[in-house]
Amino acid sequence: LIQSSQLRKILSLILGLVESLRSALAKNALRCTGEMFATFGKRLDADIDCALAAILRRAGDTNSFIAEEADHCLQEVCRSGSEVKLLPAVLAAASTRNPRAREKGVWCMAMVGQRLVNRSSCAVIGPSIRNVADAIAKALGDASADVRQAARVGVLALLSGGTHVDDFIIPSRFAGAMIPGVSLEGFDAFDVDCVQRCAELARAAGLFSSSTAHHRGVRSVGGTLR
Repeated sequence: LIQSSQLRKILSLILGLVESLRSALAKNALRCTGEMFATFGKRLDADIDCALAAILRRAGDTNSFIAEEADHCLQEVCRSGSEVKLLPAVLAAASTRNPRAREKGVWCMAMVGQRLVNRSSCAVIGPSIRNVADAIAKALGDASADVRQAARVGVLALLSGGTHVDDFIIPSRFAGAMIPGVSLEGFDAFDVDCVQRCAELARAAGLFSSSTAHHRGVRSVGGTLR
């Protein structure tokens, strides 16, 4: 098995290529980074901060060829790293000055939040869930419509955990952030198609129309994501 020190050296070299101006090289480096996290998981925890920083920069790229691969990479990192290391990193990403990177940081927070609430027992990680809920509530008031939409995805991710998380997130505080047509049952913040469908439904409901849209009391109606 590859030793941890060797893994870190390899990952460091790959992350350097993620920043390449050659789009094909950068895309392959992003894919390789995602596969490394999927394969080695928590063994790469020590490098989550630098990995997320590099990936988030490319997730905001104007080249969709790069940005889409960065999205997939973010999925693998948020799925495979340990919550204790991911949480501080995604909370920091969700407050960065770049709106595009901030949007992706909030989405990462939604994915990590979903992992937390899907645990069989939330008692031990209650404070972490509260931290995510507070950050998502703040993001709902962001000046960027895309960041607010990512926050709505975060709300759905938290509430999909069921009533056993109610003591930690106070569902009533998010009543106005629900998206008509979206069902909590089976919701998955890791599913890019699901997230995109949420954005389409939010636009149809006029939730992208103004910076105050999130203040409206929008009641969720029946329906599922397809």
